[in-house]
Amino acid sequence: MNHTPYALALAALAAAGCASTQPHVHGNPPPATKAHWTIAVPSSLRALPEVDALIRARGDRFAVQVVEFDAAAGTAQSRLESLRASLAKLPHGTAMDEHLLVVGSPSTIAMGPWNFEGVKAPISTDWLLTNEAAVDGRSVARSQWQSALAGMPARTVGRIPFDDARLVAAAARATLAHDASSAAPTGTALLGASGTAYAWPMATVRRELQKRGWSASLRGRGGSCDGSADGFQGAWTKDGGTARPSMVIAAGSQYEPLDGLGGPRGIRWILRTDPASQAPSPQANAAPGAAGASSIVIAYVPQFARADNPDIADLFAWQQASAVAGFTADVAVSPMGPALAAMQDLPLQLADGRSLGLAVETSRAHFWHAAEGDLFAWMPASREDRAVAALSAVIYGDPALQAAGGAQLKNARNKGVDSDAGHDAVAVDSDDALAAPESTEDGSVSLFTVGIGAAVAILAAIVSRRSKQ
Repeated sequence: MNHTPYALALAALAAAGCASTQPHVHGNPPPATKAHWTIAVPSSLRALPEVDALIRARGDRFAVQVVEFDAAAGTAQSRLESLRASLAKLPHGTAMDEHLLVVGSPSTIAMGPWNFEGVKAPISTDWLLTNEAAVDGRSVARSQWQSALAGMPARTVGRIPFDDARLVAAAARATLAHDASSAAPTGTALLGASGTAYAWPMATVRRELQKRGWSASLRGRGGSCDGSADGFQGAWTKDGGTARPSMVIAAGSQYEPLDGLGGPRGIRWILRTDPASQAPSPQANAAPGAAGASSIVIAYVPQFARADNPDIADLFAWQQASAVAGFTADVAVSPMGPALAAMQDLPLQLADGRSLGLAVETSRAHFWHAAEGDLFAWMPASREDRAVAALSAVIYGDPALQAAGGAQLKNARNKGVDSDAGHDAVAVDSDDALAAPESTEDGSVSLFTVGIGAAVAILAAIVSRRSKQ
């Protein structure tokens, strides 16, 4: 590959609407056979030793590109437009071999909310960075976003959503710590569910993880759980001193912050079961947390992944999370069949060695295409739910993170993303990497695995939530 276009495209960032932006390519580009990892970072944060260590570490696996910019020049919207224009000029393949990590809050690089034509409520998301859909101000035409969702994303995208140098440093440390602990072909997964309707699909994930050789346990309220919610926090932070789980998966119908009395509401108990033992907030102290690797957190909870959710900052500051995948919008388990399948799909892809970014993009594509053919796809509410879920899924953290590092040696589907394999390896699987999911031999992805009871309970929750609105 000729890397000259990279330098030219990066230089164009300065002229694309933010004149004082100063792009910079870190070091000499590695061989063209490697996948690409790009970081867009303010110059002031690029100087952090932790960020520099992360960039150097990524150079061992990827062709690294560093895009520096002046966070004080222009607006968050103009900086996003400049970044998108620069990315569009770069030679790229697909999400199979392209990763982008953005550093900065939505006030540094805009995250919306965007008005997607045909969707009722505006949505805050980084999804626009995965593709080249045209944006008119804060509006995206229906034809643009629907065709982009139906096609192959250009890259995977994650964000360290902080401007505070202490939090950015903590997130970079957590990423490197997770890398060091995820080289084994299997790992440990901790699952939590807020009730029977979510415990049953999580129990299916637990069983499938165990089949893959993972140690997986389910805690929460409802049937099929291995233990109560009371022990969730201790199992996560591993008070006994053993390694923390590679994955933490939480599922529930709503998220609420602590109430005025300090009592947990909604799904908050999954994150903090004992408010009296909370660590200092990141605003008070973002010093390195407890030793040990942090977890990839997957939150199937409406609105948990809002960038301004203080729990996101806390999880990084306390070194509990190396990355968080979730939804910024008020998503529903609808259309039910594709939604439940997607809920099970993402953790299993991570268990098979795929990067977090590729797993999210594959799951997004599976859900979008499966929901199109769903029995209830004709219903306006179902179409709305499908769009909101697909567009609002985001990653906070490095999309190149893996929950386990050895599975790709047994599964050629992962070579292009998770190792130093060349583009020939990517091409072998590029046609079906984001295709609709196939059922496993025992039908574990079908609705029968979650049971009629879960379907009825979730339907009741949807009807109740819509009636309140």
